[in-house]
Amino acid sequence: MHAGCCARQEKGESVASWGSRIDEMQTELREAARRVCKPEEIQGAVGLIGHLRKACFVQGLQSERIQTTARSRGESVLLSQAVEISLEEEGTILSIR
Repeated sequence: MHAGCCARQEKGESVASWGSRIDEMQTELREAARRVCKPEEIQGAVGLIGHLRKACFVQGLQSERIQTTARSRGESVLLSQAVEISLEEEGTILSIR
């Protein structure tokens, strides 16, 4: 399993690729939770993993500008929305260069 809590977007890695790696880590964590949690704990564990997934995605972004843009939309934003926001900002940055 990847080191999820320490994972970061690699230099030169696209936001889309980083988001995909976060999805893979979430899948691994969900599978692990299903193996070790009691049945009554699964729903809470999976919910927590979902919240951590978005936090890890945003926190692991290389660009502070993209991080700030993704965070500015608030806590209620879903991961898919955070990825979309980050992709748009990445596109803006690349078009400026």
